[in-house]
Amino acid sequence: MKENKIILIDLNMTGFGHFEFNKNVINHISKNRSMIFFGESKLVDILFKNCIYKNNIKFNKFFFPDANSKIKLLFREILAIIYITLIFISLSSRKKTIEFYFLSVIPLTHFYVKLINVFFSYKVTIFLHGELEAFKKQTNLPSFKYYYSIACKAIKIFNNYFKYIVLGESIFKNLNKIINTENISFIDHPYSYDEIFHIEKTNKVISFGSVGKAIIGEKNSHLIFKLADFIRNNNVSNIDNSKFTIVGTLSKDLHSYANDYVDFKEQSGMLSDVEFETRILTLDFILFFYNSDSYKYTASGAFFDCIKYEIPFIAIKNDFFNYYQEKYGPIGYLEDDYESIEKRILLILNASEEDKLNEIKVFKNNLKTMKASLKKHTNNFFENIK
Repeated sequence: MKENKIILIDLNMTGFGHFEFNKNVINHISKNRSMIFFGESKLVDILFKNCIYKNNIKFNKFFFPDANSKIKLLFREILAIIYITLIFISLSSRKKTIEFYFLSVIPLTHFYVKLINVFFSYKVTIFLHGELEAFKKQTNLPSFKYYYSIACKAIKIFNNYFKYIVLGESIFKNLNKIINTENISFIDHPYSYDEIFHIEKTNKVISFGSVGKAIIGEKNSHLIFKLADFIRNNNVSNIDNSKFTIVGTLSKDLHSYANDYVDFKEQSGMLSDVEFETRILTLDFILFFYNSDSYKYTASGAFFDCIKYEIPFIAIKNDFFNYYQEKYGPIGYLEDDYESIEKRILLILNASEEDKLNEIKVFKNNLKTMKASLKKHTNNFFENIK
């Protein structure tokens, strides 16, 4: 066992937040070394159940409220600043070198960490997520744009002892156009790539679906209902050869868009792991309705569900999807806009059975290759953490 010097902290997420990312980073780092993890109580409980090398990890819980109001945002910042001050001071007496990895951190606390570390000189690495959206001129977080821009400003100052990691080369390249990326590196979003047991199809129905919680906004989840209605009314000769599904739950504001052509679960909270996997494995294509400016600075977790389950996608072109399609070959259909998605699905449904199977086979072979490559690259990245 290597000397215990690795400290992982999440000063943002609660409960299942960033579950796949946190779980996989912890499992990779704790594989051959001991480490300490600090996080919100429910998040720690969930991660503890899903960590492989529990004996190598010392878990520490703290109270952290959800960010569902501006007052709570401020309260979270105050608590996070107190927590990080206490953690930094408590470890300062140790003779061994301490290295911190922030899996996620809220903006003001991010800025504060940069300031307080002037006195401690710890080596600090911070993973960057949705806060990078503040670099966009138009963002899906308009009311919090200035709040998140604090983190963007923090990235640029006091960079001795600090490193950053973004979740994708396309994100790194976009950042490189607007800021100095000398202390920034990239890694593909860490994900679980366990062996998948595919369900053998017993009919010729082509199943399309969205993955994750269906919401209005940048995700444009309401369009799956519009799409299913369009296909139902424009595919008369093959009216029963398609199915539309939401692998996840619906936000309340989506119920007014619902129709009988899309299958979805009426429940709050997340689907169980078994139910999620059962439903996603029925899909032939995963649908994305994000616009072309999406995923410019942030990664898509649902995109990696495509990779894990070897299911091709149909999506509107964006930098993130384009990058992987160019690198690994066709792994789905990239379209110019929503109307092109409608046309693409009609083409798929009206193609011969042989053409459908051959095209899907090409996609799946490339997805298998991509999955093996991502798994190898991720392993190599974390093995280099000493």
